[in-house]
Order: sequence, then structure tokens, then C-alpha cells
Amino acid sequence: MKTKAYMDINKLNFGNLCNLIQKLSRRKETQIQTVRRLYSIVVDEYVFEPIEASTASYLFRGQCKVNKDVSDAALHVLKEQESFSKVKQKVVYKILNQMSTYDQGNFINKLKELVSMLKYDELELKKYIDLDSNSHKDRSLIFVTKCILWCMICENSDEPVNRIALKNKPKSLITYDPHSLVQSRSGSTAVSIVLRQNQDHSFIEKYYDFYRCLEYINKNKLLIEYIKCSLEQIEIYITKLEDDMVFRRLDTEEQYIEASGLVNKYIYEFLPKKCWKGRKLSDMVYNGLETHKWTGYGYYKKDQLVAFLDYKIRTDGSIELGTALVEEQYRNKHLSRSMINFFKLMFFSSGFFCGTYEENDPMRWVFEQTGFRPNLFFDPETEIESNMIQERINPKSPNQLTNSVYYYCYSLMEEILEEIQEVILS
Repeated sequence: MKTKAYMDINKLNFGNLCNLIQKLSRRKETQIQTVRRLYSIVVDEYVFEPIEASTASYLFRGQCKVNKDVSDAALHVLKEQESFSKVKQKVVYKILNQMSTYDQGNFINKLKELVSMLKYDELELKKYIDLDSNSHKDRSLIFVTKCILWCMICENSDEPVNRIALKNKPKSLITYDPHSLVQSRSGSTAVSIVLRQNQDHSFIEKYYDFYRCLEYINKNKLLIEYIKCSLEQIEIYITKLEDDMVFRRLDTEEQYIEASGLVNKYIYEFLPKKCWKGRKLSDMVYNGLETHKWTGYGYYKKDQLVAFLDYKIRTDGSIELGTALVEEQYRNKHLSRSMINFFKLMFFSSGFFCGTYEENDPMRWVFEQTGFRPNLFFDPETEIESNMIQERINPKSPNQLTNSVYYYCYSLMEEILEEIQEVILS
């Protein structure tokens, strides 16, 4: 953990707001992503310049002003009731819905605590302090929205305090690296990949090559529980697979047919998209594998396919995950999670894109556990961003469409690079 705030944490300003939101969000995100998420509440992302890691770091520490276009837009929102109503909805989607119900309460309570210490209260925020958040949800949302706008408008600064800039930095960041192209920090240091036992986090093996690491994982029949990115290092937490279980690519006609059969066996668990035009998912899976447009991997138990996931490489350079399925008796053993993590390591420089239907809670949970975030689409009619698109056919009510939900995930190398940049500039 690196120190995130170097100012008075009891002051209601943009820096403390960023720190609080980043801390309580369900998904791990960088300082740049948190600032971008807040800015996009009041302005479209194309309005403000790309946010540099140094700028985000200064904003978090209260040493940099909020973007002027953002600050002006926030002031305008306070004056226009219609704009304020739209921004309230964005606060729900972009901020509150990214927290658990418990942390939403913590967030509101912390805001009340900071508001209570304000010297000047032009927005009359203190009148919300004694409000019961559960009984008055709409007024609580107004309070949260006004607090966020306040932080965008007011000065983001504080009295300077002592800080240790190199605290919690690994030694490799502050000593000479003989394998680096230059002595100054430029991101040229080799990334280390550390394997650890998931149960006690004990060290197993260390690599500097993703493919050698994956060979070791497959050779030793290991399950990838989760991946953690930190400064110049990726930690992979693993457990041992069941006996007689292996993970391998599907390469033969017989294997393609077996994958299609597995999907067909559980076809009732999937909701078709309108654009499929009546085609069966099992046939689409077979066609994708047979034409090699999609590549499938799976876990085999005594030569029987018990878990399957395919992917394709998109023209935009990202990886799209396709159909994920696990035999019923092998569920809750983290096989889907492990397959996704394997692909993230195999395509360590590529982002990922995936989706499912809204009611598929188990799959959505897997996406969240492997670092995926909602992929938001903008609806020009409602002017609301959402990761849901109404395009799924409900077999019980064919004339009533239900939602697809879409997710994306940054590449492992992007996560590491942003971590390094944030520390260098802190």
C-alpha cells in the first residue's frame, strides 16, 4: 500500500473525495481512472484533456486545481435544476453503484463528518447531516451530489505537511538497475512475475517471462485464483488442481464437437441475443472453433471436458471472451476465474472485453473477481451512461427483451505502468 493522501484528511475537497471514492470502490482502479470517473459526471470525456498520471497524483494530494472546464460545468449544474437531475443519476451509476451497500453508508457518513467541519457552507450542506440516509434516499442523493459539486468548485488545497516520498517503494525503484536502458526511471526494468500459494501467500517461484510462467502453471496443474499487480511486479496466487485434471487448448474436430455438446447440454442457462436471428449458441460455438475465428481452452477431467471458455482477437487489439461454461458438478471450484486469469497472462499487453445477460449473477461475479469493470454506453435520449443494452430474448416472454451487460478490463501491463507512473510522480 502506498500513501495516498498528504493533506488534512478532515477537509472536504477534491483530493480527499478522490481518495475516499478510490478506497470504497469495489474494483481496484488507478488515480487517473478515479479522476476521470468524477470529471465525467459533469462533462463528457472528450471535453477535458487526457489526464496525466502526475496531474491525477497532484489532485489526490490537494496540490492541483480541478480542471477549469469541469469546475465551470459543476457551477452551472448547481444553477440549472434540469442539469442537476441528470448529474444525480450519473452519481448513482458512476459512484454509488460502484460501492457495496455497506460502503455507500460509510461514504455518506464520511461526507457528513467532513461537512460538519466546514467553516463556510454556501450550499447549506450541514442541514443534511442529521438526515437518515435509509429513510430519505432521494435527499441523501442530493446531499452526495452537492458535496461532489462543492469539491469540484472549491479550492483543492491545504497547508503543506511533511511527507516521505519514497515510503513503501520497492528498492528496485530507488537503486540502479544494471539491466535498465537508462539510469532514470523509464519503465524499462524487467517485470517480475511471482507465484504464491493462495492459502498462506508463501513464495513458490519467480519468473521474468509470461510464457515460461504459464508453462510452469500448466506443467504443475495449478489453478489461478487471482492476480495482483503492483510496482514492476505481478503476483499470481495459485492452488493445486484436482487429480487427473488438466488445462489445454481445443485443437481437434472431436474436441470442437465436445465443446458444442457441452454448451447444448446447458443451453437453457443462456439467453439468446436478438442479432443471433434464431441460431443456436452451440452451433455458433462449433463454427467459431472450426473456422479458428475463436480459440477454445478447457479443463479436462480424465479426458472429459468439464469447463470451457473461448476467445477471439479483435481488430482493435483487445481480446473478447466468448462462451464460458462449467459442468454442474465442477462449479464453485473457481475454474472460470482461472481460465480468464490464464488468458490475461497469455495476452498480458491486451485489454479484454466481455458480456453476459443481466440475470446471470454467477458470471457477473466472476467478471468482477477477475478485475473487470462495467463498459458504459451513452444513451443520447436519456443522457445516461449504462453498461446494459436491451437485446436479449426471454424464452418465457419472446416479445419482451431483457438486458445484456458488458464489461472491460485493462491489460496487466497498463495496470503496472500506471502504478509506476503514479509513484514516480508522487
